Amino acid sequence: MDSDETAAETIPAWWHALVGQRCDEEMLRDNGRSVSFAEIDRRAEGIARGLLAHGAGKGTRVAILFPNRAEWLVSWLAVSRIGGIAVTLSTFFAPPEIAYTLAHADVAFVLSAREYLGHRYDERLAAAIPDLAECAGDAPLALPQCPHLRGIWFDERSGAPWSAGGFDDLIRDGESSPVSSPEMFAAVERAVSPADLALLMYTSGSTAAPKGVVHTQATVAGKIAYMARINAIIPNEIAEGDRTLINMPMFWVGGFL
Repeated sequence: MDSDETAAETIPAWWHALVGQRCDEEMLRDNGRSVSFAEIDRRAEGIARGLLAHGAGKGTRVAILFPNRAEWLVSWLAVSRIGGIAVTLSTFFAPPEIAYTLAHADVAFVLSAREYLGHRYDERLAAAIPDLAECAGDAPLALPQCPHLRGIWFDERSGAPWSAGGFDDLIRDGESSPVSSPEMFAAVERAVSPADLALLMYTSGSTAAPKGVVHTQATVAGKIAYMARINAIIPNEIAEGDRTLINMPMFWVGGFL
């Protein structure tokens, strides 16, 4: 790891240093699919620009509801690179827990898997927020239960009429809006500072309501670099070329780190 990577104090700076060194290398394997650093980078920028087109920016709370998949990393990077606050939701959350965390965290947008292991998250969100049934996806949401929530996108299109669409739709929105041009996106990235809030991670909620813990850009970027530098990533003594099976959920701190 070179000095630029260890010195990064924001997630965008850390990511650019990393992808600049490893652009065409394989970053991960997702259900047998090889995904490069460059592909994750492009997809994250597309989602980030789509969020900008819909009014997201520094401090905007965006919930991420995904299992351990490439889309989790894409969503987290997209939110982090525009200075938003990524709100990580557990795929184990029942509708009451989803409703609680969306309202408690003042979530403005949701990026979600449509389906995972037979669970339909469009149906779970509808059960969590019954007033969604009265909404149309072509207009910003206005829900007294979650007064800050304005839009929900899934990794693939859902039949839910209140959904704003799939990730491809969100990316197209970013490509067609003057407020989310490549130049504007680059300027937004440069405006992210180490002290900006970056991550709101919720506990399991197994014995009480989920608890939210907030982390800054510098905390996240610094912790990642520190753990790699001292060879503290589990399993210990990992070497270049080794692969790690991430079997802890990335929406909790163990899997995330």
